[in-house]
Amino acid sequence: MWGNKSGQTMKQMVTSSSGWIVAVSRALTAAGCDVESMFAAAELDLAQATDPNSRFPVEQMARVWRAAVVETGDEALGLRVADYVKPTTFHALGYAMLASGTLREAFKRLESYFTIVSDAGTLVFEEGEPECRLLLQRSSNEAGRPVASDQALDAFVASILGICRDLHQPDFAPLRVELGRAQPAKIAPYESLFDCPVTFGMPATNLYFSTSELDQPLPTANAELAVQSDKVVRDYLSRLQLEDVVGLVKAKVIDMLPDSEPSQERVADALHLSLRSLQRKLSQAGTSYTQVLEGVRHELAEQYLQQSHLSVSEICFMLGFASLSSFSRAFKRWTGVSPAHYRADRLGLS
Repeated sequence: MWGNKSGQTMKQMVTSSSGWIVAVSRALTAAGCDVESMFAAAELDLAQATDPNSRFPVEQMARVWRAAVVETGDEALGLRVADYVKPTTFHALGYAMLASGTLREAFKRLESYFTIVSDAGTLVFEEGEPECRLLLQRSSNEAGRPVASDQALDAFVASILGICRDLHQPDFAPLRVELGRAQPAKIAPYESLFDCPVTFGMPATNLYFSTSELDQPLPTANAELAVQSDKVVRDYLSRLQLEDVVGLVKAKVIDMLPDSEPSQERVADALHLSLRSLQRKLSQAGTSYTQVLEGVRHELAEQYLQQSHLSVSEICFMLGFASLSSFSRAFKRWTGVSPAHYRADRLGLS
């Protein structure tokens, strides 16, 4: 499901939807970027963007954005993404917003289901009179820097405005915009697109709108379609949450493996879950603790065996096996060959 090729499926990642990646890749292609090479350099599989349920790591996408800015010399490159956003870009949320009765209603849906787009930050819709505010705060990594790039932020804000103009009026504009990013060398593209006062260098991103305009009826309103789309969104997010549980279990297993084979009781305790609750969540995700443990060991074993400086005995210890023979039996069950045979084949030693 994850759109990366670097083995990071074992870690909890901040991700964005594949529909968003499609819009980004089309915008970069139109700007003259070698998108396939950029994605490959960032260890991302662009082909997976055709799967509407796949997700892409945001930090690796930031590498794509950096390469694109270097290649084009355009700091405002993200603003172009809005031209390539379609209803399916945000999965079923796009249709739910399209079918909303008003922009206020559409923004409420965006706030409720924002994680379908990305979990690289938080989005809050604050209602008031005579204006409402859409607040976006990017999450930070361990170094204290935003996980999502400035260009990704620009792209999202521009896309939200583009959706509003598609649903309401082509000349729709916010009252003012505050961007939680450093001021670029050229601000004219931002002022031209937003058609309102734009401030940079703010702690968070804020878009202010006239409340009365947000309450204007939309010509695309369809209450039945909106309700059905909401259900599709909730079902998708439920699946995503279950996959998050599987990811958390994998991460704990990896942390505990060098000590010994981690029991599901230890993992459940580390996740602050009862054993029964952990088993139920994994079952709902279509797997079991044994399957997760086996999967982690299998994937890590293949990765480690391709690192020539690690001995098979060391790998056996790193994966929590009690003996070399038990590791060899397990590996042959997974792959049909012994660890030594697999290593020789992969390293060209056979």
